[in-house]
Amino acid sequence: MKTLIPLILLTLSLLNPALSAADDLSAVRSEGVASKSDDISAVKRKALDQALKNAVLSAADGIIKSDSVEINPQAAKTAVSSSPRAFVLNYRILAEGWINHMEEIPPVADLPEAAGQTPGAVELFHIWIEASVDTVQLKNEILRLTGGGPATSTVKLNILDLTDYGAFKTLMASLKRIGVIKDLSYNSFSRGRIEVTATVTGPSGGLSEKVAREAGDGFMVIAGGPDMLIIKPAKRTAPQ
Repeated sequence: MKTLIPLILLTLSLLNPALSAADDLSAVRSEGVASKSDDISAVKRKALDQALKNAVLSAADGIIKSDSVEINPQAAKTAVSSSPRAFVLNYRILAEGWINHMEEIPPVADLPEAAGQTPGAVELFHIWIEASVDTVQLKNEILRLTGGGPATSTVKLNILDLTDYGAFKTLMASLKRIGVIKDLSYNSFSRGRIEVTATVTGPSGGLSEKVAREAGDGFMVIAGGPDMLIIKPAKRTAPQ
């Protein structure tokens, strides 16, 4: 019998899946399951994909209930679960392993290929993760499904003291990875100062934290006003 007692104990600790970490992020714990096959890497990938999907569905369910979004909840969750990785910033694996189920297949496992197997003959791969879900982007997508879509706002990005073109391209690529930024347009260029307008889905609050996270330790992000951010290279401390 290959039942993993530590994994079962961990399952009991994950019964409350959604743990709010911030207004724009939720740390969500979820489970994924896949049936056994000769391709072990494919099995693990399938279980992980299911765990990510379940994390996004759990976060979406919380948004729909808390905000009273007037839309068919099942239709909304079906839509956002089609590409769950678009809403997951990162994840970590809490535990994984094989369990030989002596009774019925767990409900979390959507495994039609396992239907009809006798008890004691079903060995499934389980994975438990904690995923950071971008709830702002997820909520915007759910609201978009209502037909009207969320409002947009604009934010001026003043990029200062950045004269290296390669570093500028890297910075712009990181800004484009931010889900709430839907468009970037260039306003003016001069040596040591570049002004860019970002079109943001929803309110601009919290954008500075997202920009700082994507830009990394090499840049400082400073709020220059309600609709302006100043981005500049971080000062390096000279080695002693």
